[in-house]
Amino acid sequence: MEKTTLDEHRAAVLNLIKSVPCSGNTACSSIAFGSKACGGPQEYLAYSEALDTITLFKMVETYNAEERKYNQDWSVISDCSIAIPPDSVRCYGGFCAGYYNGIPKPG
Repeated sequence: MEKTTLDEHRAAVLNLIKSVPCSGNTACSSIAFGSKACGGPQEYLAYSEALDTITLFKMVETYNAEERKYNQDWSVISDCSIAIPPDSVRCYGGFCAGYYNGIPKPG
């Protein structure tokens, strides 16, 4: 797998998430995304549960496996820090955002 293909798949996941805004009454969740060379996700993405979650989950699962393989094939090194899931996920500015210590981190 080439880096450009991996980047295209990442962009497709982010575009899917951005395609469905939220409102105050929309449920939001987060999902572990990416694969660090040391193990664990690169980050957590917030998304609206109003989108096609089956498609999102499949895309994320595929991307995570592709990045894991890319890391192995290219002997990628990471900082080995642990990505922390958000404390909560809520609608912020029309899109779901993860909150860390009460501060939103928009996607």
